[in-house]
Amino acid sequence: MKPPESSSGFREADGDAFHYEKRSGFSDQFDWHLLKGTRPDGTSATPGKPWKNAEFGRKLFDREHAGDVGRSVGNWRRGTHPEPGSLTRILDTFFGKVPLRDPGYKPWRDWLRALWE
Repeated sequence: MKPPESSSGFREADGDAFHYEKRSGFSDQFDWHLLKGTRPDGTSATPGKPWKNAEFGRKLFDREHAGDVGRSVGNWRRGTHPEPGSLTRILDTFFGKVPLRDPGYKPWRDWLRALWE
């Protein structure tokens, strides 16, 4: 059984059910998605395998060796804002391309986009 959704579209805690933790800053929310393993082949109902910085960087920039981008991902987790133009790639790496496989990701994607702006 799915946990109830609030009017904002975010799942609310229901016993031991996984729920979205809405953060107030881009880097905090970005870090949350990395820690909870948000992935396009995952689901909004359960956490996935946590991302490592270099792994996310390789996926994000489609590179075999992601030393520099791995460091960039670490910096983004600590508050350095990613360069302009990378938001769509970040969203697609976490949630997949629109239309989303899991409609439960839509409010998550929208919130991360709002924090960017």
